[in-house]
Amino acid sequence: MPEYQALQFHQFGSNTDRDLLHLFSAPAREITQWAGVPRKGWRIRMLYQRWITENRELELRDFWDAAGQPKPSEDYIVGPTAVTVALVGAPTITNGRITIQHSIPVDFSKPPLDNLKQLADLILPGIRARLNNLKKVIVDEFSQHLTDPFPDIEHDYVLEFALQLVQMSADPIWFRDHHHVSDLEVDELIKALEAISRPALVIDGQHRVVGAALSAVPVVLPVVAIPNCSWMDQIYQFIVINEKAQRVEGSLLTDIFGSSLTREEQDRLRDRLTRAKVDVEVRIAAVIAGRDPASPFNTMVRLRLQGPPPAGANPYITDLTIRLLIEGGGRDARGWRSDDEFYDEYVKPTFPVRADWENWTSGAWRQYWFTFWRTVATYFDEQAQLLLKDTSIKLWNPTEQTNLTKGVALRLFQRLFMEQAIARMDLRQTKAILDETLGTEKADEILGHKQKELAIPATPELFAHQLRSWFLENGVPVRFFTTPWKRSLDDDEGRAALWYEMSKAYELCSKGERYRVGNRDVFEIRDEEK
Repeated sequence: MPEYQALQFHQFGSNTDRDLLHLFSAPAREITQWAGVPRKGWRIRMLYQRWITENRELELRDFWDAAGQPKPSEDYIVGPTAVTVALVGAPTITNGRITIQHSIPVDFSKPPLDNLKQLADLILPGIRARLNNLKKVIVDEFSQHLTDPFPDIEHDYVLEFALQLVQMSADPIWFRDHHHVSDLEVDELIKALEAISRPALVIDGQHRVVGAALSAVPVVLPVVAIPNCSWMDQIYQFIVINEKAQRVEGSLLTDIFGSSLTREEQDRLRDRLTRAKVDVEVRIAAVIAGRDPASPFNTMVRLRLQGPPPAGANPYITDLTIRLLIEGGGRDARGWRSDDEFYDEYVKPTFPVRADWENWTSGAWRQYWFTFWRTVATYFDEQAQLLLKDTSIKLWNPTEQTNLTKGVALRLFQRLFMEQAIARMDLRQTKAILDETLGTEKADEILGHKQKELAIPATPELFAHQLRSWFLENGVPVRFFTTPWKRSLDDDEGRAALWYEMSKAYELCSKGERYRVGNRDVFEIRDEEK
């Protein structure tokens, strides 16, 4: 039973346990025995740490080997930065020594699926306890119908994990076969579940611990332990540490907040992260865009998770692209949810209360945004099949990127629509004529009706019809996307060339004129094709 001399202190000098920390040192090899690393993967999205590749493990081992075996004339390379761990409960402190109790809950000599079941039985109660009463009922009812499809999880991937655990517990063989889980993935699941069954979880410093534990030289590391650290507190600490220090891959942080917490935990954590000046809402929205079955981007958003995506998916759109489409902020993107001019001119006549449009959880923006891209996808797929006389052609392809689904194309095409929608609402010249012929009062009445007609419609279904009839059918032709493009257009020069050509194509076709593909700054065109 590991025991270490510890210093206990209150970080902010309070008289409560809310800021209590324990500081001690421990051999890295021992830390890896009692502290788990909740590494995120495609099968369990709820966890939050990155996976360490084999090459990275070797790099870390070599570093500690060199650090701990200096040449006679050299000093040790000391790494004093502490490892941060979350203690699931309160530790035992006796005479200034901290004791961390842990025994491995499985027998690795047994068949893997036996261990999978045993771990699922062990972990399920704690995951279920994090759910609200309604979702607990969903889990309990599902346990009576294990072979049914999962109910609607409403973007709650903790609930999804609970349902997975129910299946693993009841019939691990059926779970493996039904979900097409390979033997390697079974081993990874066992490793992940065993890690989160431990009394401590590594929040920060997993690379240091792993590298030091693999080293031929015994390495002792400083440890800061947070007692009684709930899952929500772990996520908070992980996000703040990695936002405020050396940043983790953005797509991983996106997925962590969106899939590692229940909806209720997200709501409680938002205020704390806002106080720490960490923006999370757009991260949640990006995860929903990539996971929601109703989203046109479902399975297409790339995240840095362990192992191949399930069911043969091949995600290739970055979460940064999704966030730029939602919020704008660079690379010639205009944010669908929050662009002031787009809202004031095109959206406001239909949604006069801005919160009804842009609220992250209840606003209409997401449903209309999904409708926009779903309609674009359907339209260009139809047009490509007609042009190429092949019904199997898909420009909106979840498993293979095309010109239409490149990040630069998505940003510029959405921008084109938004700017054309804004321009279409400009009735100043018409107003001047009507004022002169009918008088101001009558002119305002007529223009008010006209604005409502041109503004975003009252339902997504009507919006889809307006989008096709006004913007798509007389807009950028499908040849624009089926003709090969230059290899990379996502720099300042390339975006400028693509924007010019896309705007030109729209302008000509909207006037009923023919657009010819020929700009060599954008297209890969042979002389005979030109």
